[in-house]
Amino acid sequence: MKNSRGQTLIESILMIPVIVIVFSMITWFSRIVLTRQQLVMASKYGTDMIYYSNMNEAQIEEELKDYLCNKDNKGRKLNPDNLKFIIKKETFLDIDSINSLGDLDALQDNFLNPADHLSSVHLAYEFKSPPIFSAWNTFIPGPNLPDKITVSAHAEVLAGTGVKR
Repeated sequence: MKNSRGQTLIESILMIPVIVIVFSMITWFSRIVLTRQQLVMASKYGTDMIYYSNMNEAQIEEELKDYLCNKDNKGRKLNPDNLKFIIKKETFLDIDSINSLGDLDALQDNFLNPADHLSSVHLAYEFKSPPIFSAWNTFIPGPNLPDKITVSAHAEVLAGTGVKR
């Protein structure tokens, strides 16, 4: 009887580091999922700004940076140094003016190939790998795990569906 109690105590002590690692990995992966959701919302917000406002790419980038990184935001704030923006704002030909009729090739291209004229917002955020990854690389054989993980989101809207010059 006495030996089984000691064995249980030793097994419990050995399980504590495993439980700590599991909880920390759950927390870390939750941060990745939450960041991905923030980036998806921000990219859709960016396409809404393209669609409904006269903002240029730099203004949209500044607004998205404020949306994700402002110190007054409640909840998770992202580090602006780790954010990357690719904002592409396509404008559709103005078919109401007489000037647009002169460029029939461009007009035909806009109408026949609308998917070639997409306005888009692409956001990427880099995470440093947790220290457990370096321990993984040291003790477990096989390919090394990455030092950084990039989480990204992308949203698009067709040009000519509200984009103003």
